[in-house]
Amino acid sequence: MLASFARGSDIALNTSGRSYPELQGLHRFQRWLTESGRVTDGEGSVWWSKVNGLMLLDMVESAALGRQDAVGCSGPVRAWAAYWTNHTKGERTRLFWEAHQCGLNEAGRKAESVLALEPPVERDFITTALSSVEIAALANLPTGRGGSRVVGGFCRVFYPSSYPADDEAGADARSLLARATGGSHPRMRIVAAVIRGRFGR
Repeated sequence: MLASFARGSDIALNTSGRSYPELQGLHRFQRWLTESGRVTDGEGSVWWSKVNGLMLLDMVESAALGRQDAVGCSGPVRAWAAYWTNHTKGERTRLFWEAHQCGLNEAGRKAESVLALEPPVERDFITTALSSVEIAALANLPTGRGGSRVVGGFCRVFYPSSYPADDEAGADARSLLARATGGSHPRMRIVAAVIRGRFGR
């Protein structure tokens, strides 16, 4: 599992020899997944492994296709194909988040049956993590270069360092989310309303 995950990640992050800086943040997140024991050759998380494995499969499949060739494919594959083939600098971050969230939502639906296998605190953390990434996507936060370091630091500081999450780590993540969605900035108030509506927070 771990070898396949790493190989899929490498293929997706090095498509066609081009530079895709927006993927650097994703690479740092995947590093946290393996280092925290959620994706591992041993007893890791079935939910995290399935969701991220499905997302990587979409990325790898789409990397071999042009936008036209992906027309008959699934929504996530089409979205990633649009990202790979658009090299307009101002559009790249938006297209990345569109593809990421399309793939995440689809993979999440396919993994619903295994979510119940996760310990209760881990399930709660998963909900918090999904809310956090939704905020990032809605805000169109950059994930390349400097942004990727922010992603890496965010995971190290606020996300659990081991699997499964414990009560303290889950509380830290929820507290961070509450501060983010409770801000006074108009955009954050809109994001908070979306998060509460979608995730019941």
